[in-house]
Amino acid sequence: MLSAPELSVMLDETIMIFHLHSKTPQKATRRFDGATPAGVHSVLLAMLVLHEESLPEELRVKVAVALLGHDMPEDTHLRLEELPFWIKKYNALKLVEALTFDESEDKFAKIWELGDEVILAELFDAVGNLLCAKGVKPERMTYRRAMVGKMVVHIGHIWPDLDILKIAKGLLQ
Repeated sequence: MLSAPELSVMLDETIMIFHLHSKTPQKATRRFDGATPAGVHSVLLAMLVLHEESLPEELRVKVAVALLGHDMPEDTHLRLEELPFWIKKYNALKLVEALTFDESEDKFAKIWELGDEVILAELFDAVGNLLCAKGVKPERMTYRRAMVGKMVVHIGHIWPDLDILKIAKGLLQ
């Protein structure tokens, strides 16, 4: 398990990486207000995963660490090999890489060929994005909601007791 000091460093580094290394000033903050640090999205997702009692500890930590780093390759100047050491330490680098998509790619179409861990991590990301969707076009939101519903069904067959499933189902009502 992660120790409190180690987790604290990881959270701080995540926030600061987006602050210091974002590709554009807009990528350094959340879109909804242009002021909230971008890293809070990744921190929220990691906290949601770490709170999941029914996931095995090793998987919880790996997915949480991957979610801390999942937007770094897309939104910052850091390349995969430059990401924080703790991503490698918890064997999350391949998962971060799998969660990294080009702007031209439809991640919701691609994840199905990447395995259950990727789908699980993407479910957390997609639910987090549903929680903060101000400014998303209605047709895009309809598509996102449909993809979250599909992931809920898939992940629900594997890990039926996850809290993220309850949150997702509540958001989809």
